[in-house]
Amino acid sequence: MSDPGDSADPSTELLPDEPHTPQWLTLVGLALGLFAVIYYVATRPAGKTADELRRSAAPAAAPSAAEAASAAAAPAPAAGQPE
Repeated sequence: MSDPGDSADPSTELLPDEPHTPQWLTLVGLALGLFAVIYYVATRPAGKTADELRRSAAPAAAPSAAEAASAAAAPAPAAGQPE
């Protein structure tokens, strides 16, 4: 009978003649991934800053007083009538 503490799955263990992955290969993979992320971030086109986004959103969010007055003065068209 096997020991209950021995939970090693034989399918995940390496065979005696199978080579282990060298540590430098893992480091090369990590370095390539880091380089790819840095390259992606560095070559993206420059986006708008937070101040530019706020300035462009401010006029759209608050209509001018003339627009608000003209919208209030114009009657809404009836549902069955064309504009």
